[in-house]
Amino acid sequence: MLASPDPLVIVTHVDLIPASVDVGIGKVKAFIEQGRGASGNRRFDVLTQTSRKNHMTIVESWDALANKDSWISTTTARSFREDLQPMSGSLCDERAYKALR
Repeated sequence: MLASPDPLVIVTHVDLIPASVDVGIGKVKAFIEQGRGASGNRRFDVLTQTSRKNHMTIVESWDALANKDSWISTTTARSFREDLQPMSGSLCDERAYKALR
């Protein structure tokens, strides 16, 4: 299957409570690694604020929304969100973007 010329980009802010930073970072990194192998994934990265290591931004790029929807409904993705929720200092802020032409 050819990659879409108009990919979807998802940006999610993750805020961990200070007591759970090390465990939370490990969970985020594992989630990123697993997502990189998902069908239709173009890129999956995590950026960490230099001044506060408990604030991260997950950046994903997908060929299509259907690929993202398929990934997010997997046991891996659901477990990640369930496990991370008690460690979270705020709700995850997930936003989807498409390039304007």
